[in-house]
Amino acid sequence: MEFLHSIDKSIVDFVHYGLQNSLFDFLMPKITALGEAGIIWIVISLILIATKKHRKTGITCLVALFLSLLFTDLSIKQIVQRPRPITAYPIENSLIKIPTSYSFPSGHTSSSFAAAWVLYRIMDKYKLCYLALAGIMAFSRMYLYVHYLSDVVGGIVVGIISATLAMIIVNKYVKRRNQL
Repeated sequence: MEFLHSIDKSIVDFVHYGLQNSLFDFLMPKITALGEAGIIWIVISLILIATKKHRKTGITCLVALFLSLLFTDLSIKQIVQRPRPITAYPIENSLIKIPTSYSFPSGHTSSSFAAAWVLYRIMDKYKLCYLALAGIMAFSRMYLYVHYLSDVVGGIVVGIISATLAMIIVNKYVKRRNQL
């Protein structure tokens, strides 16, 4: 376990220190802010809900975001209780306010991939853009030294599971409603 942690630490150190530059120092806090409470994904979902053609997709995204929150912040983080890199190895001049919650899995990444996976699977246009935004969000969390790579990978897995379950739930609900 210690060996795996040393790999995780080496990777997050490389991303934070090795890739550090003024452009990323400017952009990454802004990108990560878009993911606070899943706000960018909630806005996208609400825009979709406002259109009859994409209402089901927007609702599916919101269900996926809810499941992601349930699995990540309200369950797994409370069980694992992994300290964040920035807490375990304090740095000078943090670019964001240091989160007080636990590290594993990444909530930003989980919510991003929950919504992005729904959009990728259902929408025809811009499908790779959604995954790219989710990927950049995940990268920002490591760059800002608040998550290890394994936190991000865990967030991706939880996000995709949340999205898949949301698609199943919404499809079953719509099918049942149509049968009535």
